[in-house]
Amino acid sequence: MSQEKDILKSSIVQGFGTLIVREFFIKILAFLGQIFLARLLAPSDFGVYVIIVFIINLFSLFSDIGLNLAIIQKKEEPTHDELSSVFFVQILLSLGLIILIWIFSPSIKLFYPTFINANVFMLRVFSITLLLTSFRSIPISLLERKIKYNLISLLDIMGVLVYYVVSILGAFLGFGVWSFILGAVIKEIVETVVLYTIKPFVPQLKISIKNLKNMVKFGKYIQGNGLVGFLGTSITPVLGGRLIGPYAVGILDFAFNIASLPTTIGINFGRVAFAGYSRMQEQNKLLLNSINHSMSMLSIILYIFPVIIFSFSNQLVPLIFSAKWIPSIPALYWYSAVTFFIPIVSPFGQGIFAIGKSKEIFWGTFITTFFGWIGAYFLIHLLGLLGIAIIYFLTVLSLCLFYIMIFKKNGFNFPILSILGPKLIAVFIITLFSLIMNIILPQGIYILFFKLFISFMFYFILMFILAKQDTVELFRLIMSLIKLKHI
Repeated sequence: MSQEKDILKSSIVQGFGTLIVREFFIKILAFLGQIFLARLLAPSDFGVYVIIVFIINLFSLFSDIGLNLAIIQKKEEPTHDELSSVFFVQILLSLGLIILIWIFSPSIKLFYPTFINANVFMLRVFSITLLLTSFRSIPISLLERKIKYNLISLLDIMGVLVYYVVSILGAFLGFGVWSFILGAVIKEIVETVVLYTIKPFVPQLKISIKNLKNMVKFGKYIQGNGLVGFLGTSITPVLGGRLIGPYAVGILDFAFNIASLPTTIGINFGRVAFAGYSRMQEQNKLLLNSINHSMSMLSIILYIFPVIIFSFSNQLVPLIFSAKWIPSIPALYWYSAVTFFIPIVSPFGQGIFAIGKSKEIFWGTFITTFFGWIGAYFLIHLLGLLGIAIIYFLTVLSLCLFYIMIFKKNGFNFPILSILGPKLIAVFIITLFSLIMNIILPQGIYILFFKLFISFMFYFILMFILAKQDTVELFRLIMSLIKLKHI
């Protein structure tokens, strides 16, 4: 049993490490791509694309109904009949959703008066990605179940590269919003073709209602939670797009994307943790220790990001992306502050799913989202676009508290303060130090990069002093990843 635990822990660490490396390459590509796109396109172009993506993502929630996560969570190996049933159900759902989008897309202009016929056609073209995503779902789920993220990582990196090459080329040619649409569609096509070349899945032509029932029973609350969580992040394109227009949506989306790297790392950790925690669902002590360790490691990795945002965004945003994005900085602070909750929200959320308490997490997410929408409506009228960023911060804080309550109700008690307290002290000290450097040292691009380097070094030195064991373990993980042991 001890050997099995060590193998499982190693698989989780290696899977997470693989995704960290993947995320590094993806963010480098995305950062460079965003620089070009932010300079070539207007905030309103970004805003229109965000609204289109929101509509497609909303429909995509109904193309899965929680079946992919049910495949990953299932204790026994899923049969080929079960996989085939899931495959064809998702294909049929996707085709039905695409037809609905093509029929009803002109009515979108009633809700978004700034939309034109060209935007409606973009929405229809973009809907093709629903079918392509369904084709990839089974091979991806099987890889995730086995915590095999090397192929997924390479596929994702290649997809991001294709997306930005096509989008930037389109922006240079003056295609405007079409640059995003073409980039996204071609990315999905390339990823699907490559995945089926290296990991083909041949389904049987059958749909078993009996096989689907148990999977839907587990997945329905996860799917409901996904829907509610999606609505929680949809305040910007819905209320923002309706009340304050595409320009504000573009500004907010820009700020969110800049601050989203910690969230993305948390999501990727969750992908690995769910599969690993699901194998521990009947071993409470092992699960508790794994979540404690996850909190500590994530906080060391993630807390450097708000330090950089709070200390240097006033200089970095206009320097890198141009002065037209300066209005995004106040929202950037609020989005970045959400990072402090990610080391709790990500492992706790996946742990709750893994022990089968998807119903509880659904209702927690529903309540926080409901009040988030109400609060956003009033704060938009009071504070404009900044109100959306503030309500996002408050919603994630509330969700964090709900997750803690759910675990306590199920007999788990986590020493959150003792785990995260030293890291928060480090963040406060480094941020104060960086702000003082900004006052004392002169301005300039070379001085700015010097200050960034000093802040990074001081951060990890302080983390080593306050959390030596976890910092050393993280350093060893990074060194092993540099040697490409997990890729």
